[in-house]
Amino acid sequence: AKDHTFSFNSIEQGFYAVMVVHDVNSNGKVDRNAYGAPTEPLGVSGQLPVAGQLPSFNSSSFRAGAKPVRVNVLLF
Repeated sequence: AKDHTFSFNSIEQGFYAVMVVHDVNSNGKVDRNAYGAPTEPLGVSGQLPVAGQLPSFNSSSFRAGAKPVRVNVLLF
């Protein structure tokens, strides 16, 4: 339940999305159940996705560029 800050310097102005994964077992991938739903904690920028699906870029994107932008990542 800690806050973490990540900075991306010198990015071009445009639309971006952020996804974070807590790779609990350190195997370098997002583990999934038999239905394809992630079994490890994930977070995305934007709106919460439909259960069992990763969100679309459009629902997760935000505009970034010249000025700093603070993005909240929603965990599911």
